[in-house]
Amino acid sequence: MVTIRYALVASAEGVPLADFQAVPSMHAGGAKKILASIKGPLVERKCVTFNGYSYDILPHRDGTVYMCVTEESCSRATALKFLEVARKHCDSRSKNPVVLAAELRKEVEMFNSKLNTKIRDIRSDVEKVRGEMITNVDKLLDRADRLDALLLQSSALEGESSAFRQNTRTLERQYLCHRILIYVFIAFVVLVLLFVIVLAACSRDGVNFNRCKRN
Repeated sequence: MVTIRYALVASAEGVPLADFQAVPSMHAGGAKKILASIKGPLVERKCVTFNGYSYDILPHRDGTVYMCVTEESCSRATALKFLEVARKHCDSRSKNPVVLAAELRKEVEMFNSKLNTKIRDIRSDVEKVRGEMITNVDKLLDRADRLDALLLQSSALEGESSAFRQNTRTLERQYLCHRILIYVFIAFVVLVLLFVIVLAACSRDGVNFNRCKRN
C-alpha cells in the first residue's frame, strides 16, 4: 500500500526544485497546475482536490513549498505529518536538485514503509483481538451448552423427585391399608379365640349358655 504517491519541493515562485513519484502517475502535471493557480505566497497549509486525489501543500517560512499527493480517503493528518517531516529533513537551501531529490525520495519511501509496517502491526493486533474474541465466544457457547445440559439434568431430577414423592405417597397408603388389614385380622382372631374360650367354658356337659350366664 502506497500512502504518499507523489512528493514535490518547489520554490516560492512555484518552480519545482525536486520531486519523486512513488508510483507511476500524472501527478507531476497536476502539481504544476495547482502551483500555477496559487496567487501570491502561501502562509498556511492548503489542500486541493484534483482528479480524485488530494494535493496537500505546506509552506516554509523561507517561501519554499512542500507538496504531497495522497488518495482522497487518506487522512489529512497523515499527509500533514509527512509534509512536516519532509520540511524538516529536505533542506531546500542546498539548491542542489540531485541531493534534494534523493532526500525527498528517502523520506517518501521511509514514511510509506513505516506506515505500512504500522498498518501491518494494526492488522496483526486486530487479528489477535479477533482470535481472542472468537475464543471467548466459543467459551461462552460451551458454557451455554453446559448450562443447558445442567438445566436438562435438573429438570430430569425434578421429574424423578416428583415421581419418587408420588411413589412414596402410594407406598404410604398401601402400608396404611396393610396395617389396617392386619389390625382387622388380629381383632378377628381375638374375637374368634374369645368365642372359642367361651364356647369351651359353656360346653362341659353340652352347650348351655344359661349356665355360663349364672357363672
